[in-house]
Amino acid sequence: MLELKNAFIMKHLEAWLFDNELVSNTAKTCAMLFHSSQQKCVDKPNIMYNNTVIVYGSNIKFLGITLTENLKQHVHTAILYKNLNKAYFMIKSLQEIIRHHSEFCIMDTFSLV
Repeated sequence: MLELKNAFIMKHLEAWLFDNELVSNTAKTCAMLFHSSQQKCVDKPNIMYNNTVIVYGSNIKFLGITLTENLKQHVHTAILYKNLNKAYFMIKSLQEIIRHHSEFCIMDTFSLV
């Protein structure tokens, strides 16, 4: 029953995208079932779109936010932490380079006087 409903909705989605001259990237498309931590859904219906089986993911990045099946924030927080550490390292590295370069420019300017 659920798979029939899925097929019906996906056919309507294909028609809507075609009518509005939009293209979907099936290689990046994945499905996710949301559930609580205690109740994990074991029966995942097959989803077909453009004769391609849509795979299920446990983490999906959507509009810059990483969503998990149980809507916990630990995965998104870990990704943000990693990216912020990279940015912090780059800023600290550039700060040292700029400080060294500015000291060199100041000494060079005073030696001209």
